[in-house]
Order: sequence, then C-alpha cells, then structure tokens
Amino acid sequence: YNGCSQMAAGTALPLGVAPVAVTSGDYFWLQTFGPAAVKAGTNATAGLSLIAGNTGAVIPAGTTGKAPVGVAMQTLTSGEKGMVFLTIAP
Repeated sequence: YNGCSQMAAGTALPLGVAPVAVTSGDYFWLQTFGPAAVKAGTNATAGLSLIAGNTGAVIPAGTTGKAPVGVAMQTLTSGEKGMVFLTIAP
C-alpha cells in the first residue's frame, strides 16, 4: 500500500498492523493475518472479537460502524500490547 496512515476515527477499514514504529515516508511490513502484538484500547478477555478503536488501538466488538480486526488470543490490558489473531486480509 502507498500512503498508509494510522487510523484515527476507527471507521475506515484497517489495512493491517505495523509490527514496529513507523515514521512518515518509511517503507514497512504490514501484517494482515495471523498472530500479532496489537495495542489494546480497553481491557478485553481472550476469545473476544475485536474492532478498530478511535486511537489506532483495538477494542471489543459491539460498537456499530467499526471495522473488524481479529480475535484476542489472551486477556488484553488497556494501553498495552497483547496477542491478537488478525483477520483483516486472510
């Protein structure tokens, strides 16, 4: 993809998860499927479906109009990274 940006509103379709910090203009690998470390926007238990949150972090599904990201593989703590099985682009 060209011209990717960090999700801010949570309503756009996510392209993937960057496994490292990315600076504007950098080339980087974007993970779209499988186990990945993803930042949690709120606490979530293992097995919950996750959606894109407003700050680029994932939140539990249930809020309408949000794009699906994957499933929590472990209990997630707000503000920290945890394992998520991504299902953005299999």
